[in-house]
Amino acid sequence: MNTLKKKPGALPSSAALNQADPRLQQIYHTYYTTKEKEFIELLQYIGIVGIQKILDAIEKLRKIDPIDITTDKIKIICERKVDEYIENTKTNNEIENKSKEMLKKFGSLMPKEAENFKEEAVI
Repeated sequence: MNTLKKKPGALPSSAALNQADPRLQQIYHTYYTTKEKEFIELLQYIGIVGIQKILDAIEKLRKIDPIDITTDKIKIICERKVDEYIENTKTNNEIENKSKEMLKKFGSLMPKEAENFKEEAVI
């Protein structure tokens, strides 16, 4: 890895890439052909989070923009905390339910029949 960091241009013809996991080769050939330094950074990140998390992040990014996939974007997707999002969604649902309850109470204060509106109030 250290040699590739010093000479990233050697990556395409390296034995390491040719013997790598086919999924890594596919990622390189699809998104990193001219971005060797960025790919080396991705390899280091894969060592931290694992290949499956990277593949999942790439799949999510492909749905947004299949052409512009970068290591930084992959890292952002991997670092995103889904639990916080789910918790915020639950909170929003609670707020929505309380708001609906309040609107129903306000609705019960208003007259439901047109007869109640026949008399004009003097202001």
